[in-house]
Amino acid sequence: IMLGNLKAAAEVVDRRLSHTPRDITALLQRGRLHEAAGNVRAAVSFYQAARNQAAAEGGAPSLLTPVLEHAARYC
Repeated sequence: IMLGNLKAAAEVVDRRLSHTPRDITALLQRGRLHEAAGNVRAAVSFYQAARNQAAAEGGAPSLLTPVLEHAARYC
């Protein structure tokens, strides 16, 4: 994500989350956007929500494993 596009990216992800609030990918993306913006508390909140949702679903697609690992380290 290019820094100049953080706001636009956040708007896209927020729209997705408004339709599918438990979307693991969108939760991780929103966490990353907050992390990039320096908003640690919000990043942790979204990363934790993504990790909780992955656990509730019995896991996540293997493509998301590195991002979930990053989220776990960040939290």
